[in-house]
Amino acid sequence: DMIQLAMKKCLIEDSKQVINLGDTPSDLQSAEAANVLYSVGSLYGTHSEEELKSYKYDQLISNPIEMIEIIKRLNG
Repeated sequence: DMIQLAMKKCLIEDSKQVINLGDTPSDLQSAEAANVLYSVGSLYGTHSEEELKSYKYDQLISNPIEMIEIIKRLNG
């Protein structure tokens, strides 16, 4: 699993310290399977809101700059 590998490389043991950003259904499914803190679906990538809306996510964003506010809020 991509998220587990990234966690291992970054020496992160707790998936609740991870925010996932993805633009595909498999990205959102990986986030759910890894039980991340927050899963963000990107609408500026390969899939539309219509294509992503049936998958589990915490928030959809349409501009990369929105990630800054998400990180600030979650670190608050």
